[in-house]
Amino acid sequence: MNHDWMLDVLEDLKSFANTHELDRLAQQLDSTLNVAASDLASFGGATGVQKRNGSRLVGIHPTRRTC
Repeated sequence: MNHDWMLDVLEDLKSFANTHELDRLAQQLDSTLNVAASDLASFGGATGVQKRNGSRLVGIHPTRRTC
């Protein structure tokens, strides 16, 4: 099962926080994204989640499955 959607939701929330100058929230969401990406990569449920490069997730998505 692919759980990459969680990372997409966190990115959307972070974008909203940045747009509305909610700086502390944006920083917290950035930390949360790092934790989520790491956990999902070790969980094996996410496809292609490898690491964060700056504020963007990088990786290869060989297959995108839906829930």
